[in-house]
Amino acid sequence: MPKIKNSPRKAVRLEVATVKLPGNARKARAAARELQNRATALDAASEGIAITGPDGCYTYINPAHLSLFGYREAAEVLGQSWHIFYTQEEIEFIEKSVFPVLLEKKIWRGQVRGHRKDRSHFVQELSLSLLPDGGIACICSDASERIGAIKQSLRESEDNFRTFFETLDDMIFVGDQNGQILFSNRAASRKLEYSAEELRAMLLIDLHPAEHRPKAAEIVGAMLRKERETCPLPLQTKSGIRLLVETRVWPGKWDGKDCLFGLCKDITEEQEARQRFELLFHNSPAIMVLSTLPERRFVDVNTEFLSALGYSKAEVLGKTALELGIFPDPGAMDRTSAKLESDGRLHNMELQVRRADGTLLEVLCSAEVVVMRGQRHLLSVWMDVTALKQTTRLLQESEGRFRSMADSAPVLLWESGTDGLCHYFNQPWLDFTGRTLEQELGNGWTEGVHPDDLETCMRTYRLALKAHREFKMEYRLRRADGEYRWLQDHGVPRVAPDGSFFGFIGSCLDITEINHAKQDREELLTRLLKIADRVPGVLYQHRMRPDGTSCFPFTSDAIKDIYRVTPQEVREDASKVFANVHPDDRGGVVESIQQSARDLTPWQHGYRVRFADGTVRLLYGNSVPQREEDGSVLWHGFITDITEQKQKDEELKQLVDRLSLATRAGQVGIWDWDVVNDRLVWDDRMYRLYGITPDRFTAAYEAWQAGLHPDDRERGDAEIQMALRGEKDFNTDFRVVWPDGSTHHIRAMALVQRNVDGKPFHMVGTNWDITEFKRAEAAALQNLARAEELTRLKSRFVSMASHELRTPLANIMVACEILKNFGNAMPPERSQSVLSGLMTGASSMARTLDDLLLAGKIEEGKLPCTPVRFALLDFLKRCCQEVQPDLKSPSRIDIAFRNAGLRVMADERLLHHILKNLLENALKYSPDDTRIELGVEAGLDSLTLSVLDRGIGVPEAERQFLFDAFSRASNVGDRPGSGLGLFIAQKCAQAHGGRMRYAPQPDGSGFSVTIPLDDDFTPTI
Repeated sequence: MPKIKNSPRKAVRLEVATVKLPGNARKARAAARELQNRATALDAASEGIAITGPDGCYTYINPAHLSLFGYREAAEVLGQSWHIFYTQEEIEFIEKSVFPVLLEKKIWRGQVRGHRKDRSHFVQELSLSLLPDGGIACICSDASERIGAIKQSLRESEDNFRTFFETLDDMIFVGDQNGQILFSNRAASRKLEYSAEELRAMLLIDLHPAEHRPKAAEIVGAMLRKERETCPLPLQTKSGIRLLVETRVWPGKWDGKDCLFGLCKDITEEQEARQRFELLFHNSPAIMVLSTLPERRFVDVNTEFLSALGYSKAEVLGKTALELGIFPDPGAMDRTSAKLESDGRLHNMELQVRRADGTLLEVLCSAEVVVMRGQRHLLSVWMDVTALKQTTRLLQESEGRFRSMADSAPVLLWESGTDGLCHYFNQPWLDFTGRTLEQELGNGWTEGVHPDDLETCMRTYRLALKAHREFKMEYRLRRADGEYRWLQDHGVPRVAPDGSFFGFIGSCLDITEINHAKQDREELLTRLLKIADRVPGVLYQHRMRPDGTSCFPFTSDAIKDIYRVTPQEVREDASKVFANVHPDDRGGVVESIQQSARDLTPWQHGYRVRFADGTVRLLYGNSVPQREEDGSVLWHGFITDITEQKQKDEELKQLVDRLSLATRAGQVGIWDWDVVNDRLVWDDRMYRLYGITPDRFTAAYEAWQAGLHPDDRERGDAEIQMALRGEKDFNTDFRVVWPDGSTHHIRAMALVQRNVDGKPFHMVGTNWDITEFKRAEAAALQNLARAEELTRLKSRFVSMASHELRTPLANIMVACEILKNFGNAMPPERSQSVLSGLMTGASSMARTLDDLLLAGKIEEGKLPCTPVRFALLDFLKRCCQEVQPDLKSPSRIDIAFRNAGLRVMADERLLHHILKNLLENALKYSPDDTRIELGVEAGLDSLTLSVLDRGIGVPEAERQFLFDAFSRASNVGDRPGSGLGLFIAQKCAQAHGGRMRYAPQPDGSGFSVTIPLDDDFTPTI
């Protein structure tokens, strides 16, 4: 131990002495400078530094050390004993506990209480080093703030643990050493029906039913002695219900005192899960086996095992695979055992298994050790891949053909391996880039990617490579002529028959022009949503911010009917919308939205809303997400109320169920066939099912075959023979033809009886008429197809409305903004021009909406035709004026008809739609300096109107789609149009019983419509 004395000592100054030594003057001066530099560094240090001599008195002390202890001058401390900085208690601690360690290890670090000049105390972080001369070097700092922060952190940590306990769904209890409950979380109160105050008045042992408490006390003691891990005894709720739980108890500290912690896990769901496992096991389409370990004796097999291998359950239970000869390879059992021993499980091991009839199956075996009722078992799952093996061989043969086909494909193709490096590019790729295959291989292709796109491109590719998942991305690639073109790259994982990943195959399309059009469409859709008040259902934008909050920046007024909130109420906060979602559906809605945000996939979801008055409605939402620059996700879509539609679907389902029930409840025919003697016996109902009498039946197998529909005889015979061979049960349906030529559907089932040798000798079966069921099934499918068509129409409606309503609305908004800001200062002629623009935009929107509403009526079959008599020439002139109201020059339309007195019998409103659409198209797609010819041929029983123009015409390949809804030719450019005009015109003509024709002209197009004029004509709907 260092000998520390209290005797005073003179102050020692750190000085540099000049020592004159022959030949060493320069080295001496350097050493002096080094000594002076060190002294300066010590004085400038932020930590306290001091040095004592062997007698314990300070020989050096820096300013930081003086300040820490409340001194100003070094003279007050130098020569003084180190005792001046500590109380007697601390001095004794240092001399008895610190100095022995310092003497042994030459260094000591720790904390002590320092004593300042003003007699205040503080916690001192102290580091001592023993010097060669017996002195001590001391480095110290004030640790009070750090210790205070640690204490605060501990308090916050305890609060966090309390909060964590409250969030757990398991029941948490804290009790004192006598078992008195000190704390319980919310889950305990919720599940046991006691309040927290009631639980604090109870003992932990009181939570068990009375008859289990002695045993529970015994088990708790064993857990505290670490002789047991869990207690399986149930808990009892306040109302007397018993909960199946698994309880764990361990000792600990709570508020600084010894305590007992208890965790009770509700295992009711685990019991239910065990039942679900049983259902999954026996109904799985895969072959499943449960066997004991280590004996490997079968304790259970599922239905698919019995069906696939041809055994009965009695034949396999208690046996091993070796005893049954299931594995033809004697080493198969050894390999599976070795794999289980090394890995603990099997995954897709290829094996051969032998069926009961000796045939072999190729299977992929996966197995895992499971514990059931305290005993280890082996759960094995076999997937029959016999057919897959054959398919794999065929695929390998086709690989060579693929390479030759790829070079003639019209798209850019590439392949990569498991390392992500590309090893193949087809000839179109090389032609596009103008580079050789060697230049593109590996990562060479990235040299052509635009520098601004390269990082994103490679990140997307690497993430897909890591996850072995399909990807799509867009980037710019340099073409051979130096121009960068936008490509859409679609990569698909290549997977081997065993499920292993072995690279990607990808295709690239040049979408430069498509991208330009896409940007225009996105802008169009954004503006479209602002005029959505006329659209059925609610159109909306839903934004989910990065912090998880959400809002509806835009909704149409229909949200008042759908959610009973106003657009203003949800513009910044979407909580009022989600509050109206039915509680049972809210979790699913939130999860589906989050999934859509994660994957940026369209959101499509059906759910219920429930309002304060108890009203419940069923909604369906469909929207498309997009990622914004700030990380938010913005959806554009619509929500419709499908309550009535769902009710109709349910009524239809009930109808099908009733028909099915009626069919089952019908009379059933029974038949008995002596297979050996070919003797077939029918009951009376069988004769009625086949439409014959007993005297017309020869009671033989061929007589039954003769009654089958010719197209079903071969299949019916094949299924009978398969049942006789034991390959499958006889459970089928077929058609029979009665002597009167009518066809009836029969459902048939039968059991095969076999002798001791396994040969079939008897079949007993049933037949019943399912003709009505078949008819009902066909009707249901037809109604389902109609519902799907209506859904597709809604989607096409939103797309078209987005395209057609955006531009006029934008013009209206600009005109309104001009009038609002500059209306008072504008000259009258300018105001009139702006107002004219407003009216033109409003008229365009009105025409588009009229077309949409009329198209909707057509799709719903609600287009009435009501003929009336009217003057034809006046009608033609009025139509011509309507389609060119802004023309100040003479009309561009020549009417080749002058009979002012002719009156015709037709629906004037529908004929107006036809003629107006034809004239508007002719004017829109023809040069302004050309004329339009309107021809009329009026006969006694029909009227033909024709319109000829000098316009752009229709490409030959697209003429077959002219009259389809939403169809527009590829050469229309940016001319506005909904694609509904000719569709509506054709439907209006058909409502008259007429038809439309298109006749291409050398320098334009010709359309004509012919309708009957018979007074007795009955219009169609």
